[in-house]
Amino acid sequence: LRAGSGNAAVQGIAEADDGTLLFATSLGVMRLQGPKLEPAMLDGERTCALLRDGAALWVGQTGQLTRVDAGGITRFNLPAQGKNACVSKLTRTGAGLWLGTTAGLFRLNAETIEPSGLDPQVDRLPTESLSHDSADNLWIGTAPTLYRLRPNGQLERIGEDDFVRDSWILAAYEDREGNLWL
Repeated sequence: LRAGSGNAAVQGIAEADDGTLLFATSLGVMRLQGPKLEPAMLDGERTCALLRDGAALWVGQTGQLTRVDAGGITRFNLPAQGKNACVSKLTRTGAGLWLGTTAGLFRLNAETIEPSGLDPQVDRLPTESLSHDSADNLWIGTAPTLYRLRPNGQLERIGEDDFVRDSWILAAYEDREGNLWL
């Protein structure tokens, strides 16, 4: 696929309300129109991740999170330690909206983005993967460690005795039978 205005590296994909596909790209959010990607919103702005959340579309960008809904576009800045970080992973659990970035894990709390507060390593290491499963667990992958945040707020570090040594999880997927693929 080629973007209508040139090449665009695809960083994330989500489905629009009308069923068409949206792509987070270095040129903004693009919509698939036939064989081409056409600008849809945030034209010319680097976008790194997308999450459809009811009627809202959350867009991860450098140093900020953007919400697009019927009310318009609302931007939420990351705190100082994340001002240059790319919001590359987005997911929602019962505990809220989570942002995986190149500067650690953050959470949207009301109208403010703040570090997750779960663990100093989780808050400073790049989030390589972020996944929410059907049991409302949040799986957080950093280069050295895999973590699971349980719905009760308990953070569990998955050690090499439980998994593999030096696990570097770049993707996670839960299949329809509830198996988690890493």
